[in-house]
Amino acid sequence: MIKPVAAITAIILDRYGVYNEGSFDYHNGYFYCSLVSNTSISLSLYCLILFYMATEERLKPFSPFYKFLTVKSILFFSFWQTCLFQMLYSFELLERETGNMALNIITCFEMVIIAYA
Repeated sequence: MIKPVAAITAIILDRYGVYNEGSFDYHNGYFYCSLVSNTSISLSLYCLILFYMATEERLKPFSPFYKFLTVKSILFFSFWQTCLFQMLYSFELLERETGNMALNIITCFEMVIIAYA
């Protein structure tokens, strides 16, 4: 539920020129959207771990831990990867076009590994 709201908020803020993607300045909406998304993803990962701990014995025949962890890690790590590349753009250590291509290639390799898991 948080991700669609954050996306709509980003569109609205971008329309009014206060989003500034990649800028971690607290005067811009990108900083707050990133903060809310990261908090949501971290909290969901924490709740998933609590859920697993509460149902560990009942779900033991299905070995769900790695399945749950894989699904949530996709969201968590892809978000942090994107943030890392945004910081590299903002510090002008990487050009946006080159960085986007590298990010897409890394994501493709990760998805192959995660699909295998």
